[in-house]
Amino acid sequence: LSDKEDYPNAIKDFTRAIEIDSEYWYAYNNRGMALWVIGEKDSAVVDYNKVRSLIGS
Repeated sequence: LSDKEDYPNAIKDFTRAIEIDSEYWYAYNNRGMALWVIGEKDSAVVDYNKVRSLIGS
């Protein structure tokens, strides 16, 4: 992801993964990172909070 910096497509891919498995915390985490980088900080925080709820932190 960081090598190509194709964040919009990465976000789409992570969203598809979440649609397939809504408990796949890794996809939420990575989508959150991509959202943060492109400036969508509020959406990133939502994803990070979802990760916390899924892994129990």
